Amino acid sequence: MKSVKAILFSAMGLIFSQKAGSQNLTAAYKIDQVVKVPLNLEKSKEATINFTAYLFKKDRRYIYFEKPDYINTYPQGKISIQISEDKRGSYLLNMDTLQAINYCSYDSLLFRYRQDFLFKEAANIDRNISQLFEPDYYPWAFHNETKTINGLLCQKATLTMSGNLNYEVWFCKDIETSFNIDGIIGIPGLIVEATRFDDSKHFLLLNYTSTKAVADAVFWPNEFNEKFVLYPMLKKSKIKKEKSKLEKQTEISNNNQ
Repeated sequence: MKSVKAILFSAMGLIFSQKAGSQNLTAAYKIDQVVKVPLNLEKSKEATINFTAYLFKKDRRYIYFEKPDYINTYPQGKISIQISEDKRGSYLLNMDTLQAINYCSYDSLLFRYRQDFLFKEAANIDRNISQLFEPDYYPWAFHNETKTINGLLCQKATLTMSGNLNYEVWFCKDIETSFNIDGIIGIPGLIVEATRFDDSKHFLLLNYTSTKAVADAVFWPNEFNEKFVLYPMLKKSKIKKEKSKLEKQTEISNNNQ
């Protein structure tokens, strides 16, 4: 498997050959998430937890999932910080060994995904969901900004919903894929770096290959053996793309220059 740094020094024809598209794709990501451990009603302390994530493509089928690297560090299922002699602050962790499972088929336009919950014993929770979707469901905004990340030329895109900036992603159009990290659709290329703002999660591509065969078994993890509940179709919003406060401020600043 190629490391991202190796890609930088490899023949550029390898990158551009991706434009034709390939049947297979395997990519790995490093994820850092900043969480806040409450110390009292007003104060908290930040801690970082880590994941390794995987994205697989075979023909027009995709699957993405995350493996938490913090399980061995926090075997008790929580981050605990000593506040005083008799008091500790705690942050509960999801201890599932496979998380954020998202499957997609562009032949059937079907999503399958598993919701993550801290308390598995909670009643009336649908963990496995299936939904039909429209490929342009998410109202992405594509920007002219570009930057090179570990040798890959990337373009910026953002997703704003309900007035809040949800994602900022940098993707490489030369590596074709219709499905990305975190179940993201609508980005015309492989996401190389991304930030999910609602829970302070940062994604960075570690490596990728389009030559390794992907086994069919990858697309049906054991967690999918539990029952699925069909949810309503994900349809494209008729509302115009919203701009976040940051995007509006940037636009005003650019107009005043």
